[in-house]
Amino acid sequence: MSIQREFEDADGIGVLYLTDSLGEQAAHRFQGAFDWAVARCFRAAVIDISALVGFNAAGEGVIVDAHRSLATAGRR
Repeated sequence: MSIQREFEDADGIGVLYLTDSLGEQAAHRFQGAFDWAVARCFRAAVIDISALVGFNAAGEGVIVDAHRSLATAGRR
């Protein structure tokens, strides 16, 4: 499964857009993109998964972990 990602910063709020599929092989790429995006936004970060066409348990796991990370940091 492959993943495409795009990042947009709007006044310190970062939005990481995900498209295609998020599976075990793409989970590492997502984690790197997520870490990169969060380091570049100052107020909050959003992960937009509305364009994902599929994901498996590994993909779901990295999304849940990212959400927990944002919530713990108070950045969601």
